[in-house]
Amino acid sequence: MEEKRVKKKELCISVFLILTLLLCFTTASREKTYTDKVYATRKILCDKKYIIHAGGYIEGACGTIYSYTNSKDALINSCKNGNSVVEIDFMLSKDGKVICAHDGVETWAVGINVIEPITLAEFKEKKVFDEFETMALDDLAKVMYEYEGLYIVTDVKDDNVRICKLIKDFYPDLQDRFIIQIYHKEEYTPIYDLGFHNIIYTLYKSNSEELRTDVLKDFAEKHELVAFTFWESYLEYTYFWEAMKETKVPIFVHTVNDENRIRDCLNLGANGVYTDLVTHK
Repeated sequence: MEEKRVKKKELCISVFLILTLLLCFTTASREKTYTDKVYATRKILCDKKYIIHAGGYIEGACGTIYSYTNSKDALINSCKNGNSVVEIDFMLSKDGKVICAHDGVETWAVGINVIEPITLAEFKEKKVFDEFETMALDDLAKVMYEYEGLYIVTDVKDDNVRICKLIKDFYPDLQDRFIIQIYHKEEYTPIYDLGFHNIIYTLYKSNSEELRTDVLKDFAEKHELVAFTFWESYLEYTYFWEAMKETKVPIFVHTVNDENRIRDCLNLGANGVYTDLVTHK
């Protein structure tokens, strides 16, 4: 009887050890896949060096150069000029649909001459600055299908998690080509859990507590990030800049439209810049 109890105990221990090893293997495999994906995206961004801001500069019919259009015309123009990483601003229409636009100061959205929010259908009837084709999520997806190497960096002006969920719901096959910017560390887990593993932590909305280098370094140690992004002026703060380099996370700065200043930023050690320029020397 005693022998049976010993064997039963040994069997239980063996089963427990096997299950523990399987769990560790599964976790390690999942972490490796995740890490490989993040490092692959890091390499793409660092090789390219340029993240085109808000779709990029685009010239109007009369020769005026426009920025912040987030238009289909601007995005395609950026792609045709050899760019494959483009930042786009996202908002919600009056009826809760995802559109590509930057919130305005005197108008609801930059280049859209209305004061109050409008529906998706109304938005699609508008022209950005009366010239360029507006872009909603479905229009963006069509461009991404056409340009298979295109990555979109999000800059969400409304509910970040909600817009990420809508992107996932409608275009799960494009998820890995969306690089999500988070603004506060609390956004990381809900967005990661939606399946978006390419995440940039951008600091332009951060408060003084969030900008503490010990807080940022601790976050980087515990969370896989594609990059940190912050104002290019932060490069002048030696203590902050040196501390951020210690995270070993790629650093991008924004928004830099002078070629000489871009070179300065890269020479200081930034991995890349956000810029409206769609052609580069």
